Order: sequence, then C-alpha cells, then structure tokens
Amino acid sequence: MKKHIRCITPFIIIICFLIGITSCADNTNNQWQNEKIPQKKIKNIILLIGDGMGRNQVKFGGYSFEKDLCFIDAASYTVVDTYSLNGVTDSAAAATAYSTGILTENGCVAINPHNPEEEYETIMDFAKKYGKSTGIITTEYMTGATPMGFMGHGTRSDDERLTDTASKSNIDLIAFDNSYNSAYVDKFEAEGYMEINDYEQIASASGKVIAPLPIRPL
Repeated sequence: MKKHIRCITPFIIIICFLIGITSCADNTNNQWQNEKIPQKKIKNIILLIGDGMGRNQVKFGGYSFEKDLCFIDAASYTVVDTYSLNGVTDSAAAATAYSTGILTENGCVAINPHNPEEEYETIMDFAKKYGKSTGIITTEYMTGATPMGFMGHGTRSDDERLTDTASKSNIDLIAFDNSYNSAYVDKFEAEGYMEINDYEQIASASGKVIAPLPIRPL
C-alpha cells in the first residue's frame, strides 16, 4: 500500500511568485485573535529555509539576540510537518514535505519511495503550470537536497537524475554558490538556460538563467 500522506504545504532561499495564496493563523495566540487581518491577494511569496529551523532552533536563535526573531511577530503563521516516514528526518524528506505536501522517506527528493519513477508535483511545478515566475537562490551547492527538493526529482545520491529533471523544470532563475561543483551547468544551457556569473547582470537578463555566483551575505 502506498503511503501518500498530505501535510500542510506552504522555499537556502526559495522564491516563488504566486497570486492568491493565504496562510493559516494560529488561534492559540490571544494577541491576534481579535485582530482583523486584511484580506487581499498576495502577489509575491518568498520562503526562506534555514538549516535546522525547528521550534527549538528558532527559540534558541532568539536567545542569542536576546529577543525573539522578527518573524515570530508575524500577523499569521502555520506549522508544517516534515518528518520522514523511515527515521530521523534528512533534508531530502524535509524539502519534499515543504515542496509537495507529501511525506516521504529519507533520501527521496520529490519522488514516491515505493515507486521511484513516480515524481511528485512540487509547488514550483504548480506555479509554472499557471504561468507564474519562479526562482531558487541557495547558498549551498546546486545539487543539495533542499534546493533540489523544489526543482528536481530522484534520490539525493543520484546527481545525474536530479540535474536532468531540474534542467527541465523551466524555473526562471536558479542561483547557487559557485565555490561548489558547477559541472552540471551545461545540462541547463542545453535546455535553454543562460549562464550568468555576475550579480549585476541578473536584473537585465531575459529568459531562463542559471547563475553560479560567488557567495556573499544576502
């Protein structure tokens, strides 16, 4: 029996431009229960994923600054289940939960662990289907399980399949740290991507862009 478990789906930085998506308020916080949140269409969505963003890490991050992190005071928020179906969660399983709303096993990047040829639709696939602009910016290597969870399909050890599927994703901008292996850029160029190696050129670029860039504070 296939285990397809849906969780709350809400991108490190993953940028996805969508229209009309709302988030869920936590009714346990009395401060916001009587506050009227303006109901209007949301044009741009930016999802930031840090390394280890569980509740405890967020809380202790606030301790280091002697105050809560800024997003703790957001008018609304939700919680996402990212646990793995077969052990302590790795980044492949967690990224798949974020990007597809489906829980999977460790090592699986947006695929069915019981039928690896079955690829789960990601939020980026969904956005492109509706003609939205999308982008992924990561401070790690392009084939890392977290960014690949939003643009590729396969197992985290199969860089060939991950980059093959990612190059066909049609995501408008894919930027990553060029201090890591960028040997797979040719695959993206074969699928119509333009390689850019300078921050200033991205804004004026047209078409799909693959950008190995020198890492710097974002």
